[in-house]
Amino acid sequence: MRHFLLLLCAFIFACVAQAPDESIGSAEAELGGPIHGFLLFNFETFDGNGRTCEDCHTSNGHFALSVAQVEEAFADDPGGPLFRSLDSDDGAGDDYTLLRTHASFRIPIKLAANVTIDERDENVFEDENGQLTNVVRRGVPTSENIFFEDHIMYDGREDAELARQSKDAVITHNEPGRLPTAIEQQAMANFQKTLYSRPSLAFFALGGPPPQLPQGTTAAEQRGREFFLDQPRGLCAMCHSGPLLNKVNAFNPIEFAGSRFATNFSSELNANAAPVYTIHFANAGLFGETLTMVSPDPGRALVTGQPCADDPAVCFLNPGSAASVFKIPTLWGVSKTAPYFHDSSAKTLEQMMQHYQVFFAITAQGLGDPSFFIQDNEAADIIAFLKLL
Repeated sequence: MRHFLLLLCAFIFACVAQAPDESIGSAEAELGGPIHGFLLFNFETFDGNGRTCEDCHTSNGHFALSVAQVEEAFADDPGGPLFRSLDSDDGAGDDYTLLRTHASFRIPIKLAANVTIDERDENVFEDENGQLTNVVRRGVPTSENIFFEDHIMYDGREDAELARQSKDAVITHNEPGRLPTAIEQQAMANFQKTLYSRPSLAFFALGGPPPQLPQGTTAAEQRGREFFLDQPRGLCAMCHSGPLLNKVNAFNPIEFAGSRFATNFSSELNANAAPVYTIHFANAGLFGETLTMVSPDPGRALVTGQPCADDPAVCFLNPGSAASVFKIPTLWGVSKTAPYFHDSSAKTLEQMMQHYQVFFAITAQGLGDPSFFIQDNEAADIIAFLKLL
C-alpha cells in the first residue's frame, strides 16, 4: 500500500512539474507544495551520501527512528545510507556501535563565542573558519506535530523557520553535492507541516479546539492522568502542560512558567556513559563569573553560552554550577517514538519512568519535599496514561 501511495504521489508531481510555465510565481507555488516536499523527503539525496530525510525520520516509525529500525537496517545492509562515517563512533567509519545501540547521530554544534572546552579530541575541534565545534551524539526527534514548534532541535538552536532548518539538516547529514533550492526547502517544510500524531492535533492546527487529555477507562489510566493536571500533585504537568504538553506550568518550583526549556538531569545522570568534557562559560554566572560544567552535553548552553538563562534556579541553589537544559518535547504520540531524551538513553517508556523516579527523588531530597517521590505503582499508572496520548 505504501509503495502504491508513493507511486501515486510521484505521478501527481510529474503532472505538476510538466504543467505549462505561464508564470514563474505560480510554478514556484506548485513546486513548493507538500506533495513536492513529500517526494523530496522520501527520495532526494541532494547528490550526497545516499541518505534521504526518510532514512532517519521514518514514516513507519512516526517520523522518528528507533533502535530496532537501525538494527534492522544494519542487518539488511551494513553499507546502507544510515551507516556513513560521519555518524560512526569516532567519525572515521570503523565502528557503528553507538548508532546501533542508541539510534544516535553525531551532531556538530558551533559553540557560542564565550564557550571553551579543555579537552581536544575528535569531538572538539576548530573548523576551517576557526569556529570551535563540539560534536555531541543525539537521537532523532519525531517530525510529527512540528507545525506547532517555536524552536526546533533538542537544544532549540533552530527557530521555527522549517525551510531554513531543512537546508541545515541536509548539510549536517547528507554530505550534499548540491544544496536544496529555496523552493525545495519550502516544499520540505510544507510537507512536514502536514504530519500530526492524531487527527485532533491536525484540527487544532486549522483553528479548531485544543486537544484534551484522554479521560482513561481503566483505574490505572485515570490515576496516571492526575499527574498531568495543572495542580500541585501534577508532577508531570510541571514540565508538560498546555495543549501540546510541552510547557512549564506555574506549579514548577524551579523553572519559568511557560518556558519550553528545562532540565531533567538526563545529561547529568549520563546513562549512556558518554565521554564528559570540562566546559567553561565566560561571564555566564548569575553574578558575571565564569561558570564551569563537566558534562557529556550541556544542551542549550552550548549554543547560547548562558547556562543560567533558561534555568536560573539551579545556578542560584548551587552557586558555580548549572544544569544541562533541553527543549521540552510534546507528549502527544510519545508511546510510538522511542527512544527518549536527547541522548536516546531511555529505550522504553519503562526506562523513561525509571529515569524520572531518580530525577524526582533527587528533586525531593534537594527541596526537602517527599511529595516529589514517584512510587513504582505510580510509575506504572503514568505509563498506562502515556499510552493513551
